[in-house]
Amino acid sequence: MIFLMGSEGSMGKRYQAIFRYLELDYIPFDHYKGIGYSEDIDKCDKVLIAIPTDYHSFVLRNIIPMGKDILCEKPVCKSSKEVSDILDLVKKSDSKFNMVFQYGEIAANNLNPHQFTYYDYFRTGNDGLAWDCLQIVALASGPIKLNNKSPVWKCEINDQQLELSSMDYAYVKFIKKWALGHLKQDHEWLIGIHKKVEDYAAKLCT
Repeated sequence: MIFLMGSEGSMGKRYQAIFRYLELDYIPFDHYKGIGYSEDIDKCDKVLIAIPTDYHSFVLRNIIPMGKDILCEKPVCKSSKEVSDILDLVKKSDSKFNMVFQYGEIAANNLNPHQFTYYDYFRTGNDGLAWDCLQIVALASGPIKLNNKSPVWKCEINDQQLELSSMDYAYVKFIKKWALGHLKQDHEWLIGIHKKVEDYAAKLCT
């Protein structure tokens, strides 16, 4: 059973649709500004956090000690130091922790997540699109093409044109892998992703 936190937000509604498609049992929960998770979370072995980034750290610090299998929307926190602190808590608990990184399901055959380059779309300051752009660029094994109006819907990665259907496919496959317990991300890799974004943002501000 999955506890979906932030069920009525834009991402929460996407996950509800995916859960229904995959016929996964879940409990929707929309209030996240306080603890108040109710006893429903005790019925679940998995938690998907689809709430605004500002609340991630607070919520994670309360959920991690419960020993759940946690999947958190990107970014985990707004600083790599916070991410490191959160993952230290995970190491001291029985919890499992992963971050949504769905484009890996599209480019899995050419995946090299430790090799990063950057694209000027980060200059938009749009947090969500910047993170999607990071995934696309990070996963590319060769030249990429990004439309500066929408890197999510109109781009090429590894000679493959990405459209809305590509995004849907990636999310469904990623969530299925997590639900089956087949997803395991290296914690140092997760910290490294956040650090690279943080460093790049700092360069743009100087």
